[in-house]
Amino acid sequence: MRTSPYADPISDRLDQYWDVNASALEYYPTTGQIWMTFPSYHRVLVCHTLIPSVLNRKLRFPWAEYEFTLQVLQSYLWITSSGGTNEYYLGNAGAEIMVDSLGETMYDSEGELMIALGSGDPIVSSKPDAVLIDGIPLTEGTVGALNDHEWGWGDNDGSGFSTLYVRDDSGSPYDSGVDIRTCIIPTMIKFINGNMLIGCSNGIVYKMDQTEYKDLTTNHMRFDLRTAYVRPHIDAIILDRFELDIGGKTGAQFSFSIYVNREFASPAISIDFSLPIDDRLTVSDLTMDADDAYFLIDPTLSLTDAWVQIECYDIQFRIHNVLLAGNRITFNSVEGHIRPLDM
Repeated sequence: MRTSPYADPISDRLDQYWDVNASALEYYPTTGQIWMTFPSYHRVLVCHTLIPSVLNRKLRFPWAEYEFTLQVLQSYLWITSSGGTNEYYLGNAGAEIMVDSLGETMYDSEGELMIALGSGDPIVSSKPDAVLIDGIPLTEGTVGALNDHEWGWGDNDGSGFSTLYVRDDSGSPYDSGVDIRTCIIPTMIKFINGNMLIGCSNGIVYKMDQTEYKDLTTNHMRFDLRTAYVRPHIDAIILDRFELDIGGKTGAQFSFSIYVNREFASPAISIDFSLPIDDRLTVSDLTMDADDAYFLIDPTLSLTDAWVQIECYDIQFRIHNVLLAGNRITFNSVEGHIRPLDM
């Protein structure tokens, strides 16, 4: 793996995270996937062995990354910590914003929300393996001395139990609406008796299934697909337009973004699309939750091409913010129409 072009797409992960004593590989024959885990990386690398391709006369396999969400936390009340700077923590279940006799929200002398602590179990009962804000992993720090976008584990407010702390200089996660999640890093992976088993540091063994299109049965799984950066044999080009070959039986929503000139963080353009329901769909095919049918009843934007006219010297395409509705979508190709800049 480490000396072959098969591993080129993940060479940076191997160089940074491979641990000869703790990394693990396992073959998942049900899907033809090879899983690779690292003790210090929050995702599992997955090689799809059943769909190889040839690039520059070399055999290549597509790689993906799986991220196992444990809890989605942005909807909970985050309490301002009495220690540290801009640090917030999660209390017990049942915490709520305090209101006065007129039903008005109450604030303390410093303008912070007044929150009545809950009496249930701690929202986060054990230290997570990793914490992410808007999909970006945070660095673990020390409670009471966290830097911006760091997380910590402890009790710095006399709660009587350890809990999750996050520092966010933009404000309380409850007010800002950032997507905060904890995820698990597998400590063991093993295919046994037809099941892919995933052992975790919290002492629980999970298994893979193919019966849900949502994570934890409530949250849409987050799909994020990027092509490699492509550079034509021309110094400077204009990308006039693109066309997507994509479809699914029950439709879907997704965002399509174009990155140029080796930029990875900010796209040159991002467009939202809605895929229509296939005419051959029957009632028995409808497996989505009722709430997820809202964007399928009357999609207003079903065309999957657009004129963009972007000047650049290389291009990368990305499909993300995918909302499935019970059935998979198939992404066959993306076609870009380019011309030299001087034409």
